[in-house]
Amino acid sequence: MIEHLPDPARTLQAASRLLRPGGWVVALVPVLTGWETRWGRLFWSHQIHEAPRHVGLPSPEGMRRLFARCGLELRRWEGNHLLDEAGIIALSVFPPSASAVACASASPFARGVRRVVGAMLTLFAIPLAAFLHRAGYPGSAVFFAQKPSETER
Repeated sequence: MIEHLPDPARTLQAASRLLRPGGWVVALVPVLTGWETRWGRLFWSHQIHEAPRHVGLPSPEGMRRLFARCGLELRRWEGNHLLDEAGIIALSVFPPSASAVACASASPFARGVRRVVGAMLTLFAIPLAAFLHRAGYPGSAVFFAQKPSETER
């Protein structure tokens, strides 16, 4: 959700105020240092389609600084799940397979074809997603930040 907010710090500061010491914030965010930005925006189509909704794409270091500004400590981050990454690759290669686009198709046949193509591309993308994940280029990442306990302050 961070990438959709015009002022993510305001939202995270509010979350920090609501959290008890030791409480967690978990965020799944597309990352600027991911494979799409590394390789010449070859597969940036899903990000372009998301442009009206994606206000910003942070880097892992940017997320650490954002959490710190909001009174939270980034404890760790990791690349998104392999199958999710494969789905992102498939969506980037064939944007019409996205649910909103496929379901807007006039005929049930066209909807079905688009969804099947998306599913097949996802399966074919699993080896590439595995390689990118191991190489350290996830397209999105899960961030785990914690409000410090009273003793850590």
